[in-house]
Amino acid sequence: MRLQRQILIFILLTSVLSMGSTYAILGYYIQSEFSDFEKNQILKDTKRTKNLLNNAISELSLLTRDWSIWDDSYIFIDTQNQSFLDINVSREALNIIDVNYLVLSGSDGQIIYARSLKPDDSELQLLNKKEQEAFSALVAYQRLHQKKEVNAHQ
Repeated sequence: MRLQRQILIFILLTSVLSMGSTYAILGYYIQSEFSDFEKNQILKDTKRTKNLLNNAISELSLLTRDWSIWDDSYIFIDTQNQSFLDINVSREALNIIDVNYLVLSGSDGQIIYARSLKPDDSELQLLNKKEQEAFSALVAYQRLHQKKEVNAHQ
């Protein structure tokens, strides 16, 4: 009886050790495979997001360029003529060009006109203080960047 018990204990211990080591080895292998898979997915998603942002920035740059070289925009910046806004700036116009903010600034960086259009708004709204500060900083940064580009090309 003693021998049977020893054999049973030996088989149980061997089975537990075998299952434990198999679990540990497979767990480590599977975990490292999942980790590699997740890293690859994160890299792909990051690249995709970066491409989407770059495309959006390119489209916005083209739109900004179109508005900046438009004679009517230049005249508005100089005269601040209300008819320009009445004709060209509306909820529908901003929806067509798919923007939520319209900020027009002079060559000195002074913001002449700034409005927002959020999904729930029926009309264009004045910017809140944080939005005004953010766009003022953005205009200042853009002017500084343009000066650097001009100096680099001289």
